[in-house]
Amino acid sequence: KVELQTLTISEESEQQLYNTLKHIYGSNFKLSDASEYENKRSNLGKQYWMERGNLVIKGIVDYSSKDSTHKTEEQIARQFATSKLESYGFHQSHCIEALVHTKGDVGKALEVLFYKYYGLENVSRKKIPDIDTVDLLEKRHEEKEALESIYGDMYTDKIKNQIWNVQVKLDYLVRNDEVEQEIRRIKQQQEKEKEKEICRLFIHKKCRFGNKCKFLHQQPQVLKMPEREDPYFTLEIRFPEGCKYPYEPPYFYFYKNDGTFPRISCLRIGRKLHNEALSLSEDGIPYIFSIISLLENEYEMKEYLVENKEQFLDQNELLFQKQSESESETTIATHYELGSIHRKKMNNVPWEEVLKEDDLIERNFKEKQTNPRYKKMKKIRKVLPAWSKMSEILEIICKNQVTIISGETGCGKSTQVPQFLLDDWILNRSESKNHINIVCTQPRRISAVGVAERVATERNERTGNTVGYQIRLESKISSRTRLTFCTTGILLQRFSMNPELTDVTHVIVDEVHERSAESDFLLMLLKELLSKRSNLKIILMSATLKSEIFSSYFKEAPVLCIPGKTFPVEQIFLEDIFERINYVLEENSEFTRKIKGDWEQLQIDLETAEIEGPSISVPRESIQDENLSLMQIVSRYQGYNRQTHKNLYVMNHNKINFELIETTLEWIIFGEHNYPKTGSILVSKFLFFFQL
Repeated sequence: KVELQTLTISEESEQQLYNTLKHIYGSNFKLSDASEYENKRSNLGKQYWMERGNLVIKGIVDYSSKDSTHKTEEQIARQFATSKLESYGFHQSHCIEALVHTKGDVGKALEVLFYKYYGLENVSRKKIPDIDTVDLLEKRHEEKEALESIYGDMYTDKIKNQIWNVQVKLDYLVRNDEVEQEIRRIKQQQEKEKEKEICRLFIHKKCRFGNKCKFLHQQPQVLKMPEREDPYFTLEIRFPEGCKYPYEPPYFYFYKNDGTFPRISCLRIGRKLHNEALSLSEDGIPYIFSIISLLENEYEMKEYLVENKEQFLDQNELLFQKQSESESETTIATHYELGSIHRKKMNNVPWEEVLKEDDLIERNFKEKQTNPRYKKMKKIRKVLPAWSKMSEILEIICKNQVTIISGETGCGKSTQVPQFLLDDWILNRSESKNHINIVCTQPRRISAVGVAERVATERNERTGNTVGYQIRLESKISSRTRLTFCTTGILLQRFSMNPELTDVTHVIVDEVHERSAESDFLLMLLKELLSKRSNLKIILMSATLKSEIFSSYFKEAPVLCIPGKTFPVEQIFLEDIFERINYVLEENSEFTRKIKGDWEQLQIDLETAEIEGPSISVPRESIQDENLSLMQIVSRYQGYNRQTHKNLYVMNHNKINFELIETTLEWIIFGEHNYPKTGSILVSKFLFFFQL
């Protein structure tokens, strides 16, 4: 048996072969990464040639790659630096070239490799407004503290204001179906073995019962559980010198510490993160948390890796093209400038691409009209008072540049008015190919997220599709988003980048009656913008009482009123709760106050007060219960039982009685009463009630 020979070619031959393939297929030809070639499972490693059986040793040749020559400290340092750069997924030849170009500076070499591999010299550049460096560093510091609180030890500030490292657990990238199947098989086998124990006497060959033994007669099997691959990856964020983050993206490096994950996939993930950062940089809001959230989105990332087969620089290509002889040796290359990355504005997206997205939105909207879930949500929407005013709302917005909608709580103005505008545009865009971009502000971050998620649910889609939100340190928007819910501060930030809001068609300011410095400043900017943007529609939505103030501010803008949807509410006070749940406040508990004398004396005083209390005058309402005597408590709460009087007198008003809250909740859910036992329960610091 003679082992099959493995053919290897020299680097020179490999270069010639690559040049030949490039000549045949064109200058854009690139070899795929080795990890992408399918293993045909030919099992050649176990094959051999059959020859005559005479074994003749003709000589010995050492083919080991061990280099026994002594290396200098400089060579050792260069070798270490090269291997460090290779661990990020870059080719060895490019790592060496980058180190030579940066004179051995590993950090700058890493930035050069990122710049060249992702072709950042071809990214369109826009002028970034002059921003104070101190403000940028302050924003970066605030985001660093937020990341530390979220990720704890998984986040590391490697070099202050320059390099951040985040350890991310991504099971979906290393999940092996064969390993998972084997683990399930072993667990099932272990469960079966537990059902019937192995005979211990049989193991020592001493069992006398034979086939009649109720235990298994077999040797115990040691099943080796296959190990899952380590799911932790490192996301390294580098801020190059002069980087104006968050107005321009930093550099993202994605890799696995043990180097077992395909390098080409790491580079493609880095490309995805950088593209996302380019679009998020438009608003100048810190977005590292959003980038990490995207990385943890299994569905989106796996879909991207399946569809995207981008090839980067081939190892035989040069990072820096050699200068021709006609060029002066003193000429400095201008195609690389550290930290000069600029944002890719949405305005630069070709109009044809925007129309394609709009056509897709229209097609999807018409298709889901027959979807049962969408029809169910639409039925719920029709119950809201705002639905009956839809035609009137659309008509008044169409005829006026500024519209004020006054609606009581529960009328549905926050969720329905933006949808009316979006649906009307979709249904009528076949007549005119106009584009729409609605921005709806909310006074708080939680309301911006909550309303966006509710509207997305009503439209039977995921947040970030046609409906998204953008708040500080987090955003869920995409190229398809036509309705964005955001905080007032986010819209003001957009004003600083684009004073005329050229990409916005409708601005909805919700809860405008909640006056603040930010909201007043926003209204002032919008009023000044009206004369410059005649096609901009502004909708102010407020509570009923203050709508006239805003109408006069915007030159008697029309006001449309929507009636509210009210529910019956019954107030049950503390003394009534004591009566209904038969609550007993335990003596000397943490929820009682200190009293004069002992508890036996209090019981005697209480019996006396029960007799004399009703005859004395009722205390003034301005006097609080905690300042009343026992006699006055009985006088104020006539008709209540003795235990209630005692509870009101001895309770500590400075402590929240969680036992009382728990007992009340139990009564609401399990007690005997005529109130509905379904609904939501809100427990507040100063009062608690249940929604009927």
